[in-house]
Amino acid sequence: RVGWTGRMALELLLKRKRRKLPMTKRPERTGIMLAYPAEQRKVERIAVDGKLYCQPKFRGQRCRIDWFHEEPVLLSSYANQFKFMDHIEEALKIKVPYKDKELSLEGIPLDGEIYCHEMSQQEINSAANRSVNENPESKRLEYWIYDIQVAGLSQYQRLVALQNIERTGLINPPLFLSPLYLVTTDNWLYQAQSFIDQGYE
Repeated sequence: RVGWTGRMALELLLKRKRRKLPMTKRPERTGIMLAYPAEQRKVERIAVDGKLYCQPKFRGQRCRIDWFHEEPVLLSSYANQFKFMDHIEEALKIKVPYKDKELSLEGIPLDGEIYCHEMSQQEINSAANRSVNENPESKRLEYWIYDIQVAGLSQYQRLVALQNIERTGLINPPLFLSPLYLVTTDNWLYQAQSFIDQGYE
């Protein structure tokens, strides 16, 4: 199922292909979780009973997955399509047997990052943003998942859903699930510093 933002993006892409219409205005970044600088008072405000979840911030290309005619479409936060990501698209379409059924990620709107820890952000941008000719380095890019775009679910419910999906065996390279840690308002800075020491943003 393709969300409203995804349908709008696909319609724009199709119109541009047929009529060669230029994109005159850059769309705003909407419908996604954005990262903001963390401060103690903000952390205390969003914590529940002094606890909250913590993930590394990837220095890559923000990417959400929408679905169109049972095919995954990789969209940037500005609703531009990432091309030449065949290896990621194929991984998203893999099916695994489960009892008397087959499970797949089809129709699940994912939120994550096109990323490779061994590449600089400039190298990632160059490999991910090609629109005409494929960059040979694009095959090194991975898709790191950190959320699903399902309205009405709490953050905890979405995280549990992702962990359950991972247990089915559907998330395999080049797909990865972002590390997740439960921290407190007293020790969150130590975990944040640990991410930075590991080379995350």
